[in-house]
Amino acid sequence: MKNLRQIREKKRLTQRRLSMEVGVAQETISAYEIGRAFPRGDVLISLADFLGTSTDYLLDRTDIKEPVDRLTMHGSNAEELELIAQYRQLNHIQKTKMQGFLMVILESHTLPDA
Repeated sequence: MKNLRQIREKKRLTQRRLSMEVGVAQETISAYEIGRAFPRGDVLISLADFLGTSTDYLLDRTDIKEPVDRLTMHGSNAEELELIAQYRQLNHIQKTKMQGFLMVILESHTLPDA
């Protein structure tokens, strides 16, 4: 759980302070950060809520720190989130092609429809 350590340090929190906030021992936080242990579901949720991030980010499953509810609060809907998920599955060449395709669509939007 390298992201746990990164976000904890970015927020200038000690392992002890974080452990007190989520109700586990400081040694347990250390074990999570070095991959020796993984939190139970309720502890994982507490960590994510306290740190303002997603459980997937803490589990190193994504590089997006924002929890889904925050993404949707910023105007994204389920369809847009699905498109983002599909985009992430593309390789570099496919992503480049997709970006080019979007640019063509955006540029043609300024022209009158045929």
